[in-house]
This record gives sequence, C-alpha cells and structure tokens, in this order.
Amino acid sequence: MFDQDVWTNENLLTPFTKWKVLGPTGLLEESGYSGKRKSLLYFIQRLEKRGILKSTLRSLDKLKIIYPTPETFKILRPDKNFRIFEESLYHDFVASNVARHLMMYKQFKSIDLPHEYIQKNDWKRTGITEPDAIFNVENKSGQFNMALEIEISQKAKNRIDDKFLYYRESKYFQAVLYIFSNPRKLQTYREVLEKEQSAGSKKILLALGKNLSREKLCMGEWPLYVAGKEKKLAEVIFES
Repeated sequence: MFDQDVWTNENLLTPFTKWKVLGPTGLLEESGYSGKRKSLLYFIQRLEKRGILKSTLRSLDKLKIIYPTPETFKILRPDKNFRIFEESLYHDFVASNVARHLMMYKQFKSIDLPHEYIQKNDWKRTGITEPDAIFNVENKSGQFNMALEIEISQKAKNRIDDKFLYYRESKYFQAVLYIFSNPRKLQTYREVLEKEQSAGSKKILLALGKNLSREKLCMGEWPLYVAGKEKKLAEVIFES
C-alpha cells in the first residue's frame, strides 16, 4: 500500500495514531514537518489520491480536517481499535484540537483518547459515558485524573443528569472539564447542575470556549463555572 516515498515522510502519518484527526497546522506541529504549509497540503493531496489519507473541507469556516483511512491506521497501529465516523468528524477534530492545546501546559502530564483508554485494564466501561479524553493532571491540588467532554450538540436533560451523577460518584475521575462553544448549551448544563448540588458537584467544570475550530486556541481566559462561581480557566486548571 505504501511506497518508499510515503515512508520517507512517515512522520506525517505517525501523529494520526495519537490524535486521529488533525488540521494542517496541527499536523505541522505534531509531525515536525520542516517544509512550508503549501508543500504539506500538496503532499496530503498526493496521499489522498493513493487512499492513505482522507480529508474534508467544512463550507462554514473552510476548516480542512485530515484523517487516515482505516486501512492506513491498521498498518500504523495494528494494536489499536480505530473508528472514524464522518458525521462526527467536526466533534472529533474539536476534541483533538482542545486536547492538544491542553497538553501544551506543564500541568497536563499525559493523555489517553478513546481508541487508547478503552483497551487499558484500569478502564471500566459503564455505559454512561466515554470521555473525549482522559488526562493525568498535576497542580496545587495534587495529581489526579480529569475527563474531557466536548459538548457541541444539545443533549436531553435526563442524559446530562445521568452523566453528572456518574462523574460526581466516580472514584476514577477527580474532575471533568466540559467545553462548550454555545453559551445557551452551557446555561442548560449549569441549570441541571445547580438543581442538585452535592459534594461531588465541585468536580464538574463548565467552560465556554471560543473559536474551537481555530487551530490556535487561547484557553486561559475562557470563562469557567465551578461550584457556583465563575472564574477563568487559567485560575482553576493551569494553576502551578
């Protein structure tokens, strides 16, 4: 499937084994590609013609989302379970984009995405939720596991409450960070959260993100709601 020309540029493919979907800027950063963006896009086009990569261009914001074909991923990482659904590509890109930016902060020590953590012995399926990412974080509070939930589509209130209950009672997660792009959706989650306050509620962090499809995110100033108070994301997550 791959000829020598492709494997000469294997570093362009390797980042997908971690992040699954990337934009051009993310691929440049994660691969360490030394060429210019224009040459990268040309090379991606060649890989698409060979059935090695696929991409889609969102008409709304001209965002190019790049991802490997299942056959490519099986060759790169035969030990990992890999699925990409085109209807959830944007969600997967935003999750990957936010997770990558969080990992740029020193407090974030490690990350597992769903195709990684579901195969680990310490992960127990609950049927309630599979987070978009699981981080190991270390700050003034100590070292702990934090889930990431990217909320783009509106969910029913009973579904929201079920997930809140799961995170409140979870012994595996000490925190969960919800990221929203729509303030109305955040308000809905906030109302559900406020109806049943408990000791576990302080584990639930609701943040309003900005321009989540941009490949450069300034996250520190995002407003964050936690334990009945509004703060900045940097105050809570990025404290050293």
